[in-house]
Amino acid sequence: MRLSLLSLFLILLLVTTKTTTASGCIGNERNALFDLKATLKDHQGVLSSWRGLNCCSWYGVTCNKTGHIIKLNLRNNESMEYALTGDISPSLVNLTHLEYLDLHGNDFGGGSIPEFIGSFKNLRHLDLSFAGFGGKIPPHLGNLSKLNYLDISIADRIFTSSSSVDNLLWLSGLSSLAYLDMSSWNFSAASDWLESLNMLAFLEELHLSTTHLPPTDLNSLSQSNFTFLNKVDLPLVSESCYEHKLNPIYNDEDTHAHDVLLYVVSGLGFGLGFSAIWWLLIFNEAVRKLYFQSIDSINVISIIMDRNRNPVS
Repeated sequence: MRLSLLSLFLILLLVTTKTTTASGCIGNERNALFDLKATLKDHQGVLSSWRGLNCCSWYGVTCNKTGHIIKLNLRNNESMEYALTGDISPSLVNLTHLEYLDLHGNDFGGGSIPEFIGSFKNLRHLDLSFAGFGGKIPPHLGNLSKLNYLDISIADRIFTSSSSVDNLLWLSGLSSLAYLDMSSWNFSAASDWLESLNMLAFLEELHLSTTHLPPTDLNSLSQSNFTFLNKVDLPLVSESCYEHKLNPIYNDEDTHAHDVLLYVVSGLGFGLGFSAIWWLLIFNEAVRKLYFQSIDSINVISIIMDRNRNPVS
């Protein structure tokens, strides 16, 4: 009798295993994708393959050998006609083995990044760029301790006024981060931006273009942890930064003298060939301001890199 029960148990186990293997993915994970499809508007049939049991063969889905979904790539590199719209179903939290999530180029209506995105403990790659997100960045993203790549950049001049960053303390939880792109978010209230970024010891590439950085005292960074940083993309520093004299080339107290000296020396050096350019610098205030902003941005980058090479003890 015991042998019969044991045999029956083994048969049931074998049948269950074969059924799971045949279906190609885990049932609750497949249902999570069905829920996602139900909350999205797919105008061009991008998700037309999302039917049946074998979700591992669906468009954008990759599974590991045990049938767990580890990659969801719904990136849209086409026109906005192919963008998925609507809401992201919270059922995605059932993808507990997910390592890669890319929703670039879709349109989720300007709402905030869902807090439950911070629940993917195994996530290593997260790309939510140009996907119509705005509002506030949820600090829950700081729970993604295994994250290596993070791109949450937004379209320039679209959500900048409402897409603000109050602080970046949550970055301290991303100890493995090597790539960060937060371009076009409004950093004007994030006074801790440099100190927070300095906690990312393994950061290799940083993109913060058009982020409206606030006035920053670079001397407050006593020691740089940017050991591996080799590519930096910073915005033109805001006009208010000049009040803090971050740029030794430009001094508010003696603006006119510096301008005249720069124009005369440069004019002699480059000759008549560049006379039109220098005429703009002298008589056009907007062009002159843009020139000094460019110099100031270069100065910020050079100071960060210099502190990286020569840390202050």
